[in-house]
Amino acid sequence: MGEQVSVEARNSKLSDRFVYGTDAKVPSVDQRIWRYMTLPSLLYVLAERRIHFSRIWELDDMSEGTISRAQVNDLALDLEDAGRIELLPTLVQMYTNFVTGCAISCWHASETESVAMWHLYTTGYDGVAISTTVGKLMNSLSSKGIDDFRFNVGHVKYIDHKADVITETPPERQTSLQCLFHKSLEYAHEQEVRIVVVMPQGKPYPRSELDFQLESLSFIEQITVSPRFPTWALPALQSAISTFGIKVSLGTSALRDSLRPR
Repeated sequence: MGEQVSVEARNSKLSDRFVYGTDAKVPSVDQRIWRYMTLPSLLYVLAERRIHFSRIWELDDMSEGTISRAQVNDLALDLEDAGRIELLPTLVQMYTNFVTGCAISCWHASETESVAMWHLYTTGYDGVAISTTVGKLMNSLSSKGIDDFRFNVGHVKYIDHKADVITETPPERQTSLQCLFHKSLEYAHEQEVRIVVVMPQGKPYPRSELDFQLESLSFIEQITVSPRFPTWALPALQSAISTFGIKVSLGTSALRDSLRPR
């Protein structure tokens, strides 16, 4: 029987492959995560074996990727101490330039499915959710081009972007990458774990370059259909999934029996 590897050791191995340049809490490799999507989006993942990473301007929260007032204050204090306060606008612009060159894959961290996520990220009857773990997802991302791209993974921290001070002990040095692991407090229900890809500067990337190749589809542990997915369509969907060569059970939502009929 093979040697048992501890969670700590597996987390360390994951950390060796992926970069953590922020104060974001690093998730366990065993952290369960969900990606809610429409049926066409699922079929794209299965057929193309790719995961889409979004640019900042594709996300709903206008505060995504912006530098918080507390971070600006910290920068200002550092520059005042150095006698270079006139550099503040330049540094803020550098933060902005950096985040526009990054892309994000967003996942919901939870042991169970979420009513809120079904409502927010699916259209209702044709919604599906992929569930997996952080470790399995990370290991499935293709290592092709690993020298050109940096992958960063962490729990999102929900903050007040307009607050003058950071309520928790700040890290020794704020980073521009940190902006991408901050979201507004109003989004805290999302319990998000995200992967951020930092791409080489000065090189334009079309959408196709942001749909990262997967080594395989074996990272998918379960595909769950939305609570109101029509039961008559389940056999057809299971048959369609099997054509992609993956052995994944198609699960019905645990919420199905608790919803009032329409």
